[in-house]
Amino acid sequence: MPRKVSPDYFLFLVVAGLLGFGVVMVYSASAILATDRFHDTYFFLKKQCFWAALGLAVLWAVMGVDFRRWRPIVLPLLVVAVALLLLVLPLGQEINGTRRWLRWGPISFQPTELAKLALVLYLADFLARRRDVIVSFWRGFLPPLVVTGGMAALILRQPDLGSSVALVAVVGCVLFVAGARLWHMAVVGAAALPVIVMAVAGASYRLRRVFAFLDPWA
Repeated sequence: MPRKVSPDYFLFLVVAGLLGFGVVMVYSASAILATDRFHDTYFFLKKQCFWAALGLAVLWAVMGVDFRRWRPIVLPLLVVAVALLLLVLPLGQEINGTRRWLRWGPISFQPTELAKLALVLYLADFLARRRDVIVSFWRGFLPPLVVTGGMAALILRQPDLGSSVALVAVVGCVLFVAGARLWHMAVVGAAALPVIVMAVAGASYRLRRVFAFLDPWA
């Protein structure tokens, strides 16, 4: 039976610390733009603080729920996430040549964010049920890889290379911690590398970001 669990205070503090660091970075990167466009240095900072506080409140509430309660909604949530990723391609709001947002009246959101949550829950449930076969490529490693690859491909179509790479990286880390074989991961990584290189080379703005990272003073 699901039971009430005590929150993990250490984990909460780690997340709060990372979130606080991110808020500072948002202010550092947006203060001049906010002043120029909205005549308010703290415009983006205030929005970010609101959502950060809301996120921490939701995190605190969810941390007290036994993880077993999430199992019945794992598959439906995954199906909904994939459906929204498909829906955003023809119906998403186009911004600077990308379609990443779905909008209904005043409400808008990125299906990619729901996909991240759905994939993490699916992966946790899958690994809990099949922890003994994770060393098997076909039975333990390939199924989550197929799901992850499909979702990453849909996100890449928006296009959003950063989120798709981050999604694959997180799943790779989780699989590694769960006991997946390194040579399985190496083979998949080697196969995915040309795709990433082609995706970067196929867009001039991505190449400019790479060059700026390599030589930020240029």
